[in-house]
Amino acid sequence: MRAQSRPPAGPLRRALRRVRRVSRYIIGWPGAWALGGMVAVGVWLAGSAGPADPTLGPTVEPPATVTYLSLGGAETLGAGVEDFLRDAYPQVFFREELPNRTVFVNLGSDEALVGEIVPEHEALLAELRPDIVTVFVGLDDAAVLTPVEEFAAGYEAMVVALRAFGDVEILAATMPAIAGLEPAVLEPYNAVIRDVTFRYGVTLVDLGVQLGIDANPALTTADDELSVVGHTAVAELFGAYASELADR
Repeated sequence: MRAQSRPPAGPLRRALRRVRRVSRYIIGWPGAWALGGMVAVGVWLAGSAGPADPTLGPTVEPPATVTYLSLGGAETLGAGVEDFLRDAYPQVFFREELPNRTVFVNLGSDEALVGEIVPEHEALLAELRPDIVTVFVGLDDAAVLTPVEEFAAGYEAMVVALRAFGDVEILAATMPAIAGLEPAVLEPYNAVIRDVTFRYGVTLVDLGVQLGIDANPALTTADDELSVVGHTAVAELFGAYASELADR
């Protein structure tokens, strides 16, 4: 019997594949299949509606989606809170500070060494082409005492790679004294972040100064991680610098 070739994928199958591919980074594979199914049904229903009725007037295009990407270490994944899908600072920032049409992708990692972030996610970054990026990296480098010169080269390369996407808003944070790290250890790395953001015109969110860890014990847990209060404060500081994005 002659084998039959698979027909080209139609719009329904293509939409389903893309939603599953991207959503696995947000909610995991089981959720990706469920979300893909829901979006596929929406695409099928939209395609089944038939041609627009010219008597109804011109079609108004919906506003374009905004893609928000978070880069960082364990804090970006929600270290210090039980309900990380609700209370991690990127989730709070996404939910409270950005437009409803925003798509959120969290690329936080338990061991986010700055020199590895772009190489590890290069293909996905090119596909997503984010509009807004929050960067909260450096704690893991400070913990393993990455040479400051090496950290500086990696941080600059990361910023250059993100700026290559064009009109992208980058909000880069310095590091507060958490996770058992003393200010004296963090300061050389924070100085690099301040220097790179200044030279490349990136928005600096100076958590190392503005968060006020020493003045407010409620910001951290007994394990010296960000508490729910701390994650919310970080999200609000990012939001204070990204307020104009809400009108996009």
